Amino acid sequence: MKAFILLVTLTVPLFLSAQISLEEWSAISPVTDSSHHNRNACLFGQYSNNLLFWDQELNSTTTQLCFREITNMGIGAEQIALYQTGVKFTHPKIHDLSPYTGQRNFLVMYQTDEGNDIDLKSITYQTDGSFSAPVPISSLPGDDINLTSNDYGTMAWENNGKIWVSQYLTQTHTFTIPYAIDSAGAYSPAFSVSGLTYLKANGDSTFAISVNIYFDANAWVINNVKDKSILGKGSALSTAGSFSGGSICLQNKVGSSPSGLIISDSWFYGMEYMNSPVYNYSQPAMSD
Repeated sequence: MKAFILLVTLTVPLFLSAQISLEEWSAISPVTDSSHHNRNACLFGQYSNNLLFWDQELNSTTTQLCFREITNMGIGAEQIALYQTGVKFTHPKIHDLSPYTGQRNFLVMYQTDEGNDIDLKSITYQTDGSFSAPVPISSLPGDDINLTSNDYGTMAWENNGKIWVSQYLTQTHTFTIPYAIDSAGAYSPAFSVSGLTYLKANGDSTFAISVNIYFDANAWVINNVKDKSILGKGSALSTAGSFSGGSICLQNKVGSSPSGLIISDSWFYGMEYMNSPVYNYSQPAMSD
C-alpha cells in the first residue's frame, strides 16, 4: 500500500509540519486563540505560502469565517472573511481556480444557516486579496452538509440521505443545478483522484461506494461503480487525493467495541484495520 500520513482531528486548530526524511513531526504551533471555539480548519497551500481558514464561534447564534497567512516567515494576523450577526458560517472548504500557478485565486465554500436550514455558498478569494459576493451552491430543502470537491470543480455533499453533485462553471462563476446520484441512506462523500467515494447504511453493515463522475456536454456521466460491504457503522470518510492518491480511511464501530479505523485503496482491493480494546479512534484525516 502507498505511503501516506494519517492524522486525527484536534479540537483546537494546530499547525504541524511533517519532517518526512526524519519520519517525525515538528513542534506544534497554535494558530488560533483559546477564547473562542475555533473549528473546521482548512489549509490552502501554494508552494511555501499557505492560508488557513476556519470557523470561529462568537456566541450561540453567530459564527464567522477567519483566515490567516502561514509562511516560512511565520504566522500572520487573524483576518475575517465572512461575518454577519445572527448567522453561522461554518465548515470552509477550498477549490483552487489557478492550480500550479502560484496565484491566490480560489473558492471558499461554506455552510450557512441564513435560511430555514443549512445551505451551501461560496466566495472567491481574488488575486487582489479581496473576496467576491457570495454565490449559492445549494439551497435544497433540508441540511446541505459535508461538502467535498475535486480538482475539476465538481462539488458533492449530502442532504437527508442523498448524495448531490454540482459543477462549478468558470465562465459564469456559478454552479449547475444540484443533481442526486444516490437517494437511499447515503452519506459522508469524499473525492479522491480516483473518483467520489461515499458511505451507505446496510443493516448492521456499511457499503463503501466508489464512482467516477464528471459533467460533460451539460449532462452528468457516472461510471466505474464499485462497492464494498463493511461490518459495522462506518463514518467520517477521509481520502488522500492528489497525484498518486486513492487511499481512503473511515471510522468504524462494531457492536459495543471502541471505534476503530479502516484504511483501504479506493478500489477496495485491500483493507487494513486499526483498533484498540480500550480507546476510540475517530475523525481521521489523510495526506499524501
